[in-house]
Amino acid sequence: ISKPVDPAMLNNKLAIWLTPVTPAKDALPVDVSSSPMVSIDQPPVFDAVEALRYWPNQQTFRRLLAKFADDYPNLANDIGGLVDAGMFVEASQLAHKLKGMAGMFGFMALLPIVTGLEQTLKARDVDPAHLHLRLALFHQTFVETLGAIQSYLGPPAATEAVQRSPPGAVDTV
Repeated sequence: ISKPVDPAMLNNKLAIWLTPVTPAKDALPVDVSSSPMVSIDQPPVFDAVEALRYWPNQQTFRRLLAKFADDYPNLANDIGGLVDAGMFVEASQLAHKLKGMAGMFGFMALLPIVTGLEQTLKARDVDPAHLHLRLALFHQTFVETLGAIQSYLGPPAATEAVQRSPPGAVDTV
């Protein structure tokens, strides 16, 4: 099974080995009313419905999404800095890491762009103009993605409440 993991495929594989369980009765409902919308021609910047297919617990999803926004606000600049320093392997590794997170968090507009950037960084013969064009598009889309995350999570006070889980707390499915 390749990343991002398709829940239907994973469930089919797991069904072979595991007995089914029923979801918890106290599971949170999915709220996608604040998910940014775009035209049919473009993928949405952030697709909460798609992302929540991978997350059985919406509270955990929101907490980790807020952690992503807090931990990686400068990731586009970090990758650009690595490229400027000629550190293509490190930049490619960081792009690969982001590609996995983009798939799991529903960053639909960012996913193909970071995939293309990673491929460009891995290429042996990189045209500087092509690379900088990809970097500019990546940076713009990353900033839009961070904005969509903040719109989805709501005001900072709401984000802080989501992040403040008691120490040692375990999210239930």
